[in-house]
Amino acid sequence: MKNIIILSIGLIIVLFAYKTYESTNSEAICKPSEAATAYCRYKGQIDKVYINSNGLALVFLNKDFNLEDAKKFGYVVTAGNIVAIDLNSEAPFSRELFDMATLAFQQNLFVEIHARGTTNGYLVVDRIWVKK
Repeated sequence: MKNIIILSIGLIIVLFAYKTYESTNSEAICKPSEAATAYCRYKGQIDKVYINSNGLALVFLNKDFNLEDAKKFGYVVTAGNIVAIDLNSEAPFSRELFDMATLAFQQNLFVEIHARGTTNGYLVVDRIWVKK
């Protein structure tokens, strides 16, 4: 019984350490791409999801993009910790991207988001991965 308790405590410590590492391992960078257009990449968790009256879904991140770095790649944005998904656009999969971001927020999951382009001063999401 004592070994089970010690093992359980050890497992809890390992899980806590992993979650701490994962949350402090967030990154928000803009970089060139070898195969396509330069992009901005966020890895971390989502703090909030919001839809405004114009149908623009805003995804609040827990780390800011450096606005000057984004500008170097042609992305002029006014908010470094927010990315957008235009739910009114003709772009394929915008609703699915929003659903995945919402799921990640609800379940407190780790995401990787790529953005290429801007709208209304926000980076526009074009890819999202949700991870355990």
